[in-house]
Order: sequence, then structure tokens, then C-alpha cells
Amino acid sequence: MSTISSSITTGAQSSFSNHPIPSIGAVNDAIQHVLQSNFDADSKICLFTILKMIDNSLSKPNNEQVRNINFQNSVFQSKVVSKGQGHFILLAIGFQLDVDDEKKRKCLVLQPQYENVSLLIETRRRIQTILVHELQCPPDTLPTPPIVPPRVTVQTTTHISGHTTTTTHTGFDIYKGQ
Repeated sequence: MSTISSSITTGAQSSFSNHPIPSIGAVNDAIQHVLQSNFDADSKICLFTILKMIDNSLSKPNNEQVRNINFQNSVFQSKVVSKGQGHFILLAIGFQLDVDDEKKRKCLVLQPQYENVSLLIETRRRIQTILVHELQCPPDTLPTPPIVPPRVTVQTTTHISGHTTTTTHTGFDIYKGQ
């Protein structure tokens, strides 16, 4: 992940960019960097935005739109990236940089195989605690934690004209009610 981190940063690298895999340690380091790099108002904006992104990823596991973040989006840049490189929190929870040279576009993508629901829930809990206790956000202004649908992974393999395609779907299984 350090190559991903270094390709995104535009300045000096921070200590938390060394974490090779998503982890709660990388999350803590990234959150602390946001808190130390900003005034409280800017930290609130960044952490509140990431909280909503985590909620969307948890509550809509099969929605590609919430799992794909256009890195160059001006709102994302102003609310997250410019606030002490808040995008490192997303990298720490499993988002990965996807560069499309043809379209000249960078995205942060949370692929189902890299999603760790427990890490997302714990990160959400930590961000909410920081927003309430350290940044004095009234609890009733924060989004309600989402109901997380159970995850089921189904893998299908298709053979067409000598080509094999394997597709993995993660989500709610209507046949099992989970």
C-alpha cells in the first residue's frame, strides 16, 4: 500500500503511509494526522464526510457508486483530501487507488474482496466517538449507524468461447434470508 499512498500524496509522506494492509493501527494513525493537521472545524468536515462514506459502504454493499470515489472530485478534494490528507483513512479501511490512464481518472475503490466489515464498523465507532467527545459535535447531528445487511459471497464461473470468467458477488442472500 505504500506505493499507492506515495502515488497519491503531493507532499512529504507521513508515518501512517507505511502500513501495507488495512488495519485499525493505520486507521488510528490516519485519524490522528487529520486531527493534528487541522483546526477542529476542518477535522469535523473531514471525519463527518468519511463517516457518511463508511455508512454508505456498510448499508449498500452491492452499490458500485458508493464504493467508487472519484479522487479528483472537487467536493471530495475540499472535504477530505485537503483536510490533512483524510483519504488515508479510506486507504486504511481497504479502499485502493485505481488509475485509468485512458480516461485520465483516479478513483478510490472498495472492492468486495478487500472489504472488512468489522474494520469498517470499528472505524465508524472511533470516528463517531472523536466527533462527539473531542470535536464536540452534538450526537443528534450525526447519522444513525446503518443496519448492516449480512454478507454472503457467491462465486460463479462462466465458460464462453474458450474464455473463463469468474465473478464474485457479495450481498444479501434472498434464499437464506441473510
